Amino acid sequence: MLNIFEQLLRQPDARRLYQSVLLVVVLLTLLITLLQTGQQHADLTAAQNARIERAVMQRLPMLFDKLSAGEVNLLPDHINKWLEELARSEQLQHASLTLGNNLSWQYGEPSSNPVLSLSLGDSKTLPTAMLQIQPSTREIRHQLWQAFWRQLTFNTLLIMMAAAVGLLLFWRKMAMQSSAAEQNRQERSATQRQTDALSAQIASLQQSLTQVQTERDALQAREQKYQASLSLKDKEHSKELEQSMLLLNRAQELMVEQEKMAALGGLVSGLAHELNTPIGVCLTASTMVKNELQQLHQLINGDEPTLDEINSIIADTQQSCELATGNIIKASQLVQKFKTVAVAQPQDKPQDLNLLNIVEDLYDSTRLMYKPKEAQIELDIAPNLEIVCNHSLLTQIIGNLLTNAFCHGFTQEKGNRLLVSADIEDEQLKITVEDNGPGISSDVAEHMFEPFYTTSRNKGATGLGLAAAYNATTQLQGTIWFNKHTQLGGAGFVVQFPVQYRFIGDIELYQC
Repeated sequence: MLNIFEQLLRQPDARRLYQSVLLVVVLLTLLITLLQTGQQHADLTAAQNARIERAVMQRLPMLFDKLSAGEVNLLPDHINKWLEELARSEQLQHASLTLGNNLSWQYGEPSSNPVLSLSLGDSKTLPTAMLQIQPSTREIRHQLWQAFWRQLTFNTLLIMMAAAVGLLLFWRKMAMQSSAAEQNRQERSATQRQTDALSAQIASLQQSLTQVQTERDALQAREQKYQASLSLKDKEHSKELEQSMLLLNRAQELMVEQEKMAALGGLVSGLAHELNTPIGVCLTASTMVKNELQQLHQLINGDEPTLDEINSIIADTQQSCELATGNIIKASQLVQKFKTVAVAQPQDKPQDLNLLNIVEDLYDSTRLMYKPKEAQIELDIAPNLEIVCNHSLLTQIIGNLLTNAFCHGFTQEKGNRLLVSADIEDEQLKITVEDNGPGISSDVAEHMFEPFYTTSRNKGATGLGLAAAYNATTQLQGTIWFNKHTQLGGAGFVVQFPVQYRFIGDIELYQC
């Protein structure tokens, strides 16, 4: 193709033809662009005049109201102020209002720009008022210049493309005229058909491009407006949400502290109740020993003590000492168990824990808090399973689940059952807690992990137990969910989180 153009450019006729074509392209491009710009100027001017006329009609009732309510001597001030506000809001270069044949008010300096005349008033207000307006043409000129250069570029490219294609086809046809006449006629016919099809395609492409460009401009304008509005709304909503979250977090922290204090009070109450019995027995036994020793002292210092009397007193004293010793051991064991449950653990330091011992201690302390309710517990946990975990978070999860079962699941004092199982599944520790209570409805299950949601608020519940268990599970990078299909037929909860574990006797420490 380049060889063909080089050969043709060497010919004088070809060069003159190229120059002619270039001149035609330039003139045609300018003509089309000027026509399009003129049409757009007419459209912009009409749109501006319509907008100003609407603005005038919207502001006209305000002027009528002031004129009707005001005094006659204030008429010039009202009209001047109205003209000034209208000119500033609509960017008018000049505005004048003529009333009758003698009265006239104006704002700005008139120019050679086109004048828009509007007849105003009615028989009651301004019977022969004429409003003449000269809009500012700065914005229209700016838009026309942008449209002119855009259309000029587009039309130049399109017409140059069409001219190039036409010249290429023309010179190809000219280069093949040296062949046979029949072949030339066939090629000219085929070339003509191709030219017609290509011209139709170019015309269709031009129309499609114009339509696409118009739609694109409209979409861009709407997108920019929508993004500006959306950005402002997002900022306002984000600020409100941040403030709400701060208030909610503070309230949740206060309620969690209250829940901890309430649980501590219940725990202390249960411990005091359990210690009261063995301590009372010890006090009674020690009193009996004191009385028996006094009787033995009196008997020995008497006239005729018998061996049977001495042996009877010694036997009673020995029985009282054994009773006191047994109850002291029982109280000591109870205190040691509560120390194991209530000992404070650092929040950020995991330690080696025996899962079965943790569950047993938590069950014993929870059972004491909710006496006289009785529950039989079934533990499906390997005795030699040890985990490396945060003690505080783990006891918070299991303790809240057990407390939830006693508080909400057990409606009777006897016949209650609990099932707690644990297993390593998919490299994670899975703990399941089930009861044989009435279960939980779907409406309650949908919200029960939300803070402050409870169905027993009239009984003093705060609705933070399951929420605290959920938060603790989240801190352990795990999940907790409700399971309505349980072996015991009541409510069930499943907790799963990654943990380091080992079985006592194994050397390797498995890390999930």
